[in-house]
Amino acid sequence: MRVTQGWTRFKQGIESSSVVKFTHLKSREKEELIQALKIVSALQNQVLASF
Repeated sequence: MRVTQGWTRFKQGIESSSVVKFTHLKSREKEELIQALKIVSALQNQVLASF
């Protein structure tokens, strides 16, 4: 999704941004994002627990 929005902005000559509009995400993409965020959170917790 981020790549699609970035490419669209580039083609339109709009300055690049790290903002992702979640209103344009499909249900499957939202589920994938939630899963990825959970994994990142779990990895962060493991790293913090090891110190």
